[in-house]
Amino acid sequence: MALGSLARASARCPGIVISIWAVVFIAAIGVVGWLWDGSFTSEGVLFGESEYNAGERILEERFRGPRPATEIVLVHSDTYTIVDPEFEATVQNLFFDVAALAPGVVSGVSQYYNSGSDWQVSDDGHSTIIPVTMSGTLDEASANVSELMSVVRSYNGQDDFEVLLVGEASVAERIAASVTRLYLITQTIGFGNAVYYIVFIGLIGMGTPVGLRLPVLLSMPMVATPAAVAALIGVSFPIHALAINVLFLIAPIVGLVFPIFIALRYREERLQGNDNLDAIQRACSTVGTAIALGALTAIVGLVGLLIVPASGLISLGLGAILALVVPLVGAVTLTPALITLRYDRVVSSRSAESDSPEEADVGPPTGRGRASRMLDRVVGLAVDRPVPSALLVIAILLALSVPILDLRLGFNSSETMPNRHDRREAYGPQHFQAFTKLSERFPAGVMSPLEIVIDAPFADPNVESFVAELQAAVTFNHDFAPQAIVQTNLDRDVVLMSVPSVSHPESEAAIEAVRRLREDLIPEVLGESQFDVLVTGRSAFAADLLDIVEGYAPVVLIVTLVSSFIILLVAARSVVVPVILTVMNVLSVGAALAVVVLIFQNDAGTSGRPLVIEAWLPMLIAPLLVGFLTVTHLILLGRIRERYGQTGEHTSSIASGMSATVGRVVLLALVMAAIFGNLVFELFGSRLFPFHQFGVAMAVGLVLNTVLVQLVLLPAALRLLGDSAWYFPRLLEWLPDFSVVPGSLKR
Repeated sequence: MALGSLARASARCPGIVISIWAVVFIAAIGVVGWLWDGSFTSEGVLFGESEYNAGERILEERFRGPRPATEIVLVHSDTYTIVDPEFEATVQNLFFDVAALAPGVVSGVSQYYNSGSDWQVSDDGHSTIIPVTMSGTLDEASANVSELMSVVRSYNGQDDFEVLLVGEASVAERIAASVTRLYLITQTIGFGNAVYYIVFIGLIGMGTPVGLRLPVLLSMPMVATPAAVAALIGVSFPIHALAINVLFLIAPIVGLVFPIFIALRYREERLQGNDNLDAIQRACSTVGTAIALGALTAIVGLVGLLIVPASGLISLGLGAILALVVPLVGAVTLTPALITLRYDRVVSSRSAESDSPEEADVGPPTGRGRASRMLDRVVGLAVDRPVPSALLVIAILLALSVPILDLRLGFNSSETMPNRHDRREAYGPQHFQAFTKLSERFPAGVMSPLEIVIDAPFADPNVESFVAELQAAVTFNHDFAPQAIVQTNLDRDVVLMSVPSVSHPESEAAIEAVRRLREDLIPEVLGESQFDVLVTGRSAFAADLLDIVEGYAPVVLIVTLVSSFIILLVAARSVVVPVILTVMNVLSVGAALAVVVLIFQNDAGTSGRPLVIEAWLPMLIAPLLVGFLTVTHLILLGRIRERYGQTGEHTSSIASGMSATVGRVVLLALVMAAIFGNLVFELFGSRLFPFHQFGVAMAVGLVLNTVLVQLVLLPAALRLLGDSAWYFPRLLEWLPDFSVVPGSLKR
């Protein structure tokens, strides 16, 4: 096949291929170093028409310019109150130090002793808040917020005062810092997870120095190159920093595991007596094709994210696609070149030279140990007793999937999640500590109030009456704090009402409050009046983004499943097997998301509080998980079809085909699951809960698919289907043949 030919050509000219990749790697490092700071953003953008966009457009053009980022400085003392001179002195000194920051850092600051606003003081008088308006865009504010952090840290802990900082810019700075740390770690050691190397060296059997250098050499350009491409795209399109985290998490894993699959098949082909070039070609024609088709399945599903009118979702899709495409190209070009240079070290020493005919006749030494024999017994039991085995697995998967009925999509902010930086001042603002104390003493939404834009002249009596009635309505509404502030622009033709919600601006409660405000409260007060009233602000952005996700998620899921079915159809050369595997994929993905719901939505997560499922998670998990599952499905099916082509006996080919490769597939799938599962812990010092959920979903999906589906359900289903499993009508013979079975063994 084409991939086999490409791999063979790479193996013939290893020096040229390695040189090309070396140049690409060096160029990628240069591009990343040159463009890194200005290519990625922490600010989300919605495309097309939305109420949030319409309101922001009016405010930007006719009221204040682009929406500024706001930080809240909380000053608290258990000893003093707002009326004590010690408290006033601390607040005034802090105020002047913040105001003295460069105009490019802070554009406005307010405190109680100047404004006299009671909403800036807690009910008990022991706390006050100092709103700080940062200069420039959110990205510029996040780059400059460290100066504000330094001022806040200098006052925290002095004279029985606790001074903390929380806000959009400081959270964005944390996300940007996590991206940089993750990039440095992946470039330094390939991937910052010892689990992979322990299993790879100790269990997979490539524990030689070359076996260790091979994945490290492969992983570095597989991360740097897509990062450089993303940086180049980010010059003209706003790529969200969270998407780069996704790229850095996926690229090292696939950049390491894909070549291992090929190297293991290569070694087996060498032990069967094939020379180096033939072994490389056959490995990439079989396993390489399976990897490519699985990656294509994921990529097609991820393309669905590129049509979502939100920069964050587009960035996630783009980052994940780049994290798959570049390692795939490297697996079928750089891997053969590196193997060729040291193929005698990659295979066992007894097969470094040409194998004797006697050695070739006995087939590949499998070196089957206790674990392999146990897997064989599990597969054998499923083949011998297919009905109870299949029913048991289906029942388990369905039972695990029940919690998905309670799936709640939303957004989990870093401000509401504890992490180890909260108690270490050297790392910056203590978001969770600050937000917790803020929400105990003030409405949580004061950090980013909801904004109601009335596009009408305030001099109009109807408008003035509407503003007064709406202000009274929100004041007595339990969703909002009784602190509605009304302002007009200089021309007095736009009215802005700022209303803090009682909940975090991105919480479920705040999003529901936005929806009730738009759908019930405003229409009720507005009556038959004909002027425009728009709800914008951080909570409105979250509400509109959630509506977009809920509308596009089914499209992405359907595209993923349809593309998976078509690819399995042309690869398995069967109309029955793709149906069975598609159902299995749905069960695996559903069970994985259900386990995430069970853990994070039911107060069992590491946050100590129930969460929502990150809105974009199903749209990212489904394509990636189905793609990885397709790879392993096709590798197993390819070996079964090989045996079937050799013997013509369906039942025995299932057991022998599975036995030849299931151990390696299971081991590598569990290695990937262990790496993804490691994301449950603090991600290099920062608890980014979206990635905790991502890690759990990927790990659970891989484990369930490996242990239940591929070891039990797949062989049981094939046994029940019999020869009809490979039925492929002549009507479909025109479809391209992407079978992962060598041509001489196809039936």
